[in-house]
Amino acid sequence: LNFESGSALAITPPAGWTLVRRTNNGTDIGQAVYRKVAGAAEGVSYTFNFDVGKKASAGMSAYTNVSTTTPINISGGATGNSATPTAPSVTTTVENTMLVALFGNKKTSTYTPPAGMTERYDVANIAGGMPSSAAADEAQAAIGATGTRQATSSDPEAWVAQLVALRMVDTTPPAAPVQTITESSADAHASGATFYYRPAGAGGTFTVTATTSDGETGVWFVNFPGLSGGFTPTTAYNATTSPYSRTYTWPATTGTETGAKTITAYDRTTNAATGTFT
Repeated sequence: LNFESGSALAITPPAGWTLVRRTNNGTDIGQAVYRKVAGAAEGVSYTFNFDVGKKASAGMSAYTNVSTTTPINISGGATGNSATPTAPSVTTTVENTMLVALFGNKKTSTYTPPAGMTERYDVANIAGGMPSSAAADEAQAAIGATGTRQATSSDPEAWVAQLVALRMVDTTPPAAPVQTITESSADAHASGATFYYRPAGAGGTFTVTATTSDGETGVWFVNFPGLSGGFTPTTAYNATTSPYSRTYTWPATTGTETGAKTITAYDRTTNAATGTFT
């Protein structure tokens, strides 16, 4: 929402809308960014009330896979007077953010978005002669400084710009677990993720180790299956610390277990990836 009069204007948002950040370029122009978690049924439009009659322009963008409890990681604002409105650099503190850059000035301008960003709207209050608004976004996977985001407007004029980093929910599963097996019995042999044993042998133990990682929220746990055919343990087990492993015992002379067994790695938002040992 971009509006004339800047700091001299009071705004009352509609119910359910929360102010993210407001930046004023003196009393020339201001920009206020609001957010709302969308429900099952949303209105056709929303009305923001001013304490006095002033001109404004506004746009709205919808984002999915954003945290509904802490959607904003960090934000920053800047002002100036030129044809290159520039949103300031912010330093994200979490991985996997969506950077939303918002621009506005006092003219009915059009905007060229910053390099690498996708424009989401570009609108102006044509009837009122001012102001104009634009927004663009870009994903940032790593934690750290974003760098500035500079747009180009069709008119040199007093401007306001903000950069907001949305905290995205992790939708990427962990790396598929890769298994290795170790054993020490004369009646068994391990090759990669395959365990061979002699059913008529003396029995023994073997350990399955799963290697996995998750670059977003991290590995929560790795689920190892229970075995049958005389092998133990027979119940599943969740390994919560690396190296993720489980030791199994096979019986003397009576073992019948065979075939591929599934191991599942979960991240902290319950995305899952599977692998096997045999």
